[in-house]
Amino acid sequence: MTVKEICEDFLRENGFDGLFKDDCGCRLGDLMPCCEPSPACEPGYLQDCTQCLSFDMNEGCIDACESCLGPEVSDE
Repeated sequence: MTVKEICEDFLRENGFDGLFKDDCGCRLGDLMPCCEPSPACEPGYLQDCTQCLSFDMNEGCIDACESCLGPEVSDE
């Protein structure tokens, strides 16, 4: 079993959608396309792009995505 397979199993079993860090993210199904995951990668959830760390109110998501990965967003 590879580190990638271990990560995928953990993410699925715990309800996460992928991994993220700073301005980078990868979803289950295309996990670790960089082939060099960082120790700083964290489990994340798909979010509306307005919650994205790279969201600009005037331009939308800088990464031109419809959803971003990030920490769980509270409704507070």
